[in-house]
Amino acid sequence: MPDLKEISDRLKYLGSQPETPEARAEVEAAFAMKWEGIHAVAEHVLGKWGGRRSVDMLSQLLQNHRENSKGFGVQHAAVHALMECYEPQDIPWILDIYYSGYEHYYLGQLTRTLRFPEVQSRIIEETRNATPMRRKAALEAIYLLRFPNACEIFGQMVSDSDKEISQLANRYFNQLCADSNSGQD
Repeated sequence: MPDLKEISDRLKYLGSQPETPEARAEVEAAFAMKWEGIHAVAEHVLGKWGGRRSVDMLSQLLQNHRENSKGFGVQHAAVHALMECYEPQDIPWILDIYYSGYEHYYLGQLTRTLRFPEVQSRIIEETRNATPMRRKAALEAIYLLRFPNACEIFGQMVSDSDKEISQLANRYFNQLCADSNSGQD
């Protein structure tokens, strides 16, 4: 059996150095190994290197992990690597993944890093989606991102037809907005 610590240390070392074609090939070869821990380290390296090729590979890996029900650790590593290197043009597909697989809560961590104007309009659009799961995901993203108009949105969503969303909106409203409204008469 290969020495997994040695492989992991080698990958970490490569990630601490500037990317070269040889280093990239070595990191990409790590994905052919059967050990998810090695995959997670290789994903981290891709995130450190960044660039379009790394983002595209991480996107594909994340999709493959979700479709093949890979372990939480390797999915989490892909999300964290993407947090380090995504670009503004990646926002639509990142949000598509978030809204299509909301059960993977760690994707919320990735959405918290999205600080571009396109994100706000897409999330607000999702608050009106017919699917409760997507409305709930939007509500949680608004809470996590602390939208400037969060109190107004929470106030509207308190009357959502889905009881769980209504209760969550009420809870978020009370947590974020009750104090700011208490001194106003």
